[in-house]
Order: sequence, then C-alpha cells, then structure tokens
Amino acid sequence: METREYAIITGNGRSGTNWLETILDASPLTHCRSEPYGIPSSPFNRLPQLWKIGGAELEIGRQWDDIVAWSIRRIGRGDHAFKNPKRYVYPLAQNIGIAVLMAHSKSRRVIGLLQPSLRRDEWPMPWWIGNQRRMEQAYAIFKINLDQRIVGWLLANQPLARILHIVRHPCGRLNSWLSRYVAGRNSEQILADRRKRLRKIGEAELAWKEKFGSIDKMSLVESEVWFWRYVNESVHAIGKNYPGYLRVVYEELVHDPLTNAKRAYEFCGLPWDRQVETIVSRDVDASIWGKLPDAPASIARSWRSKLLPEHIRTVERIVRDSPIMAWWPNE
Repeated sequence: METREYAIITGNGRSGTNWLETILDASPLTHCRSEPYGIPSSPFNRLPQLWKIGGAELEIGRQWDDIVAWSIRRIGRGDHAFKNPKRYVYPLAQNIGIAVLMAHSKSRRVIGLLQPSLRRDEWPMPWWIGNQRRMEQAYAIFKINLDQRIVGWLLANQPLARILHIVRHPCGRLNSWLSRYVAGRNSEQILADRRKRLRKIGEAELAWKEKFGSIDKMSLVESEVWFWRYVNESVHAIGKNYPGYLRVVYEELVHDPLTNAKRAYEFCGLPWDRQVETIVSRDVDASIWGKLPDAPASIARSWRSKLLPEHIRTVERIVRDSPIMAWWPNE
C-alpha cells in the first residue's frame, strides 16, 4: 500500500493530546488512531523507548513503513467513535448510530458473534459501516508518545510525517497527573517505575544524568517533573530544526482554540471549512470522556489554587533554567 502524508500527535500524558486529536478528528478526511502502542498485538507496541532499553542502538528503518501501513488499514479499541462525518463512513451507518457502536467494547463483543474480526483489538472497517479502501486513503492521525530519538529519525527520514508536539505548563500538567493518574493507585510503585525510567535515560544520555542528580532520593513529584522536562526539551531541541515539526502550547490552544486549530490544520495540509469550524467549536468544552466540568481556560488555571505550594516550589526549582519555560512568560 502506498504510504500517504500523515501526522503524529505526541507529548506527555495529561498535556492535551486527546483534545488535539479531537480537533483533528473534526475533519471528514482524517482517520485517527489513538495510542495503538498500548495494544499488545499492534506493531506500534514494539517500538523501542529510551526509558525501556537505555542506550541500545535505534533500529527502525523499513519497519516503520510497515507499522504505519498496518495501522492505517485498521480501527483500534481506543480510537474515537465515528461521531463526525467521515468520507469513508456511510451516512446511513452514521445517522442511525451503528458507526458509533464500534467504540464500545460490549457492542463489539455482541456483534463479534457474527463478525469474528471485531473480537480482536484492531480490525478492518466493517463492510456495513464504511469503505475500507477510502479509509486507507484518509489522512492518518496517530496519537503516540514518542522517544525523542524516534522523533529525530522520523523528521530526518520520513518527509511524509508531520509531528505535532503539544506541551502543557509543568504545574498544570502535574496537577492533572496527580489528580487523574496517581489518585487511587500505588504511589510507591509509581515512584519506583519513575526512578527506573530516569535511570535508563541517564544510562543513555550522560548530560541528563548529571542534571538529574541523585535519582534514588527523588520524590514522586520530582521524578515526574524531571521526566516532563527531559521529554519536552529533548523533542523540541530536535524538532525545531525541521519544517515537519509544530509545537503546540496547551495554554495557547485553550486561550484561542479556533486560531490554533486552524494553524494545526494548515500545518497538516488539511482544509478548514465551516463544517470543521462548527465541530471544533462544539467540542471546545468537551473531552472524549464527556462535557468538561468547567471552561477549558478555568481548568488550565486551576493548578494555581489546587496544587500544593511545596509542589509549585519543586516545579520552579527543577525548570527554572529550562529554555522552554519562556513559552509561558506570564506564569
């Protein structure tokens, strides 16, 4: 299959990657794949990550084209429901709600009694929902968290790829991570995993090992903020040298969603029209989990009153000399 232009949304979790994907999903020309690397059977799952393999040599080569081709042909268990008009989804299937059913695991299990492919974690377009060939011709959007080495390799070797790197203020991102991810989980295990991740990074990049200092003495918050700094500094340091890279600042997207959404569409070469603008405007105060409890601007600022003062001081200490903090001059 001929590989076409496609885009990759990357960034720390809890930084607005879902929202940016929702914005690009408003186009009838896009086919969005959400975190296929989390599916064990997906070839994306086999991509090497620096914080798992340390300084091992990066080998992607031809494998990358095969991964993209495989994923473009399929829909995955975590992908957005087809709630917006798509060129490859039949209007009747969309209008009567059948297309949306594929986003629900219970519905797939029932329908899977008749169509076995739906019992898997990824499947081709069901013939009674849409057109497989047209889906393969759509503009693919992959939401995946990438190792900075893979970002550099893609920008240097894959001219058809576009990288949209979304970054959230470290205090806002930390506040969301603590409340949406850490809460209710084993914080000691999370800390052990975070320290192990930083040690792997330090093995491969001695300059960062020196910056990290004593990893075994880090608190949970320290380890997470250091990872935020490493990921975003490293990706931006590579990406800024290539036209196929676009930095998206979460707070700027919150402040002016339509202007920044148009910018993302222009970067991807996707047309912006009244229908797309209407859908994007409709979804400004919603997420894939439903309507937001407050306006996006209020959520973006909420860390000022919700994050503990000692956590704010920790963030300030770790990022005070980070060049990317100039993106938030008024914080």
